[in-house]
Amino acid sequence: MKYCQPADLNLQSGLAVKWSDNDADRSAKWALFYAGDRQEPPHIHVERDDCLAKFWLEPVRLQRSGGFDSSEISRIEKLVAEQSEQLLKGWNEYFSR
Repeated sequence: MKYCQPADLNLQSGLAVKWSDNDADRSAKWALFYAGDRQEPPHIHVERDDCLAKFWLEPVRLQRSGGFDSSEISRIEKLVAEQSEQLLKGWNEYFSR
């Protein structure tokens, strides 16, 4: 998996992004990525260590989660909502919609 900087949310080439809402908190770094499941509605995968979540992008909502506690899911969902336009644009470019 290839990574770019947290501030660079350009996922158009399927790059994963190390993403955090607090750069000083290393435990809150998440990897965001698109996977090869284009037949599903636009969504983003988020992982950290053994935790994984999937968020639909239109509208933003949690599809499933495993391992994240509720407060961390809330933080991730807030960030996904704040960046949903850019994430959706990246989805469409990645899957050439």
